[in-house]
Amino acid sequence: MMATRKPVPPHGDHRRYANHGCRCTPCRHANTARRDRHRRLVAYGRWRGETDPTGTTRRAQAIARAGWPIRHVAAETGLSPDAIRVITRGEAGAVRASTYDAFVAAYRNLAEMEGPSATTRSRAAAKGWLDHWAWTDETIDDPDALPNLGESCADVVDVVLVRRALAGRAAFGDLNRAEQAELWQAWLRRQQQEWAAERLPRKEFADRYGITVAQVDTLRRAADAVNDPGSPATPQPLNRARAAA
Repeated sequence: MMATRKPVPPHGDHRRYANHGCRCTPCRHANTARRDRHRRLVAYGRWRGETDPTGTTRRAQAIARAGWPIRHVAAETGLSPDAIRVITRGEAGAVRASTYDAFVAAYRNLAEMEGPSATTRSRAAAKGWLDHWAWTDETIDDPDALPNLGESCADVVDVVLVRRALAGRAAFGDLNRAEQAELWQAWLRRQQQEWAAERLPRKEFADRYGITVAQVDTLRRAADAVNDPGSPATPQPLNRARAAA
């Protein structure tokens, strides 16, 4: 069988500059932007062939928020739907440099365009995922950067902050209402236990974050409200909300 040649990337893609010798202005700009991102990641101490997934997850969530379903993202990035789901949910421990580059290109092509799926867009919004307006080129890869949320951040989930709280590097009170609910779900996923299995995970969670088991029950209802839009309204924050930057 004759092998098919991969198509030449479009102008404005760093691969066309690096692999095909194009020196047009868009390709030169794309190559410069990639080099600058690489320097930032080196400065953060996170470039080792595999890199911190923060920027990739934020880009994936912004693409979903724009209304692009997984099948479109898979076609754009060349990644499997399962890999995209793991990245978008913030569950990837690290990503390959090629995966990072694929999402940089997909983000550039899709995040500012309205996608075809209102369902994907509404589900992403319900989960508190941020659109592309929340980040700049300087902040999107930085796990310590706070998003630009405008006037309110009560229902926005910063998955990086949730991950830091799960690791004990951020206080429970630093999380907003939606992040507290997501932290509870992340805790359950890590423990690999179903809610009905036993009360022990609730007690461990309450002890670790200095809240009561009753408050954990409230978190469960808040998390269920996110997953089931027809359920009652999400309760008020259990602790002080994180101040907007």
